[in-house]
Amino acid sequence: MKPVISLLLLSALLASCGHQGIKEEAVIRGTLAGGGGERLLLLELDPDGSRPVDSTALSTDGSFSFTFKPQETGFYLLREPGGHQAVVVAGKGDEITVTGGYRTMPRGLRVTGPEDAVLLNNFYEYSSRNQAVADSLQQLLADRRDDPGFAELTLRADSLFRRIWEDQKAYEITFLNEHLSSFSSLLILNFSFGVRPVMSLEEDLPYYMKADSALSLAYPANKQVLINRKRIEEFRMQKALKSKADR
Repeated sequence: MKPVISLLLLSALLASCGHQGIKEEAVIRGTLAGGGGERLLLLELDPDGSRPVDSTALSTDGSFSFTFKPQETGFYLLREPGGHQAVVVAGKGDEITVTGGYRTMPRGLRVTGPEDAVLLNNFYEYSSRNQAVADSLQQLLADRRDDPGFAELTLRADSLFRRIWEDQKAYEITFLNEHLSSFSSLLILNFSFGVRPVMSLEEDLPYYMKADSALSLAYPANKQVLINRKRIEEFRMQKALKSKADR
C-alpha cells in the first residue's frame, strides 16, 4: 500500500504546485515624486473609452500600489485628477514598477517589468520628446504672431514640423518591424501625434496586416486584437466596394 499512498501524495503535491503557479492578479506599483497624499486613478483603456478599475491616495513619499485581476492583457491608464497620465500594458501575473513625476507623466517615466510594458514606455518617452518640441514651436509661433518676419518664421516652422513628423513615423515603423507581436504595437498603429494619426490604414495597410497576423497568434482571443482585425476587414471591404464602383 505504501507505494500507492506515496504516488497519491506526489500527485496531490504536483497538482497543488501547478495551481499555485497560476497567477490571476497583476500588480502596478511605484513612486511618483511630488504626489504625496494626492489621488491616483487606475483605468482600463477600451476602444470605446475607459473604465475605472481602482484609485488610491499616494503615500507621503509618492509611493502607490494597485493589485487587480485583468481578464486578459490590456492597456491601463495611471491618471492624476489634473489630467497627466501614463499608459501601461499589463496582463495576468505581471508585476510592473513605475517611477517618475506625478505632474510630468508620461515624460521622464521609468518602467520595469515585462518586456511589453518596457517597450510601450520607451515608445511614449520618445514620442513625448517629439511632442514637446512641436509644442514649443507652436508656442513660438503664437508669441511671434505680430512680428514683421512672421510669414518667413511660419515657413521655417512648417519645415521643422514636417521633420518631426517624419522622425516620429520612422520611429513607429522601426518599432513595428522589430516588435510586430508585441501587444504594444496596437497602440503604435493607432497613435496620434497631436490630433493627426501617424499611421493610417490608407497609407500603411501592410503594417496593420503583418501586426494582425503576429498578434492573432500571440493573443488569439484578445478583444483588442479582435477589434483591430475587424477594423482592418471593414476597411478592406469598403476599399474593394469602392474599387468595384469606380470601374
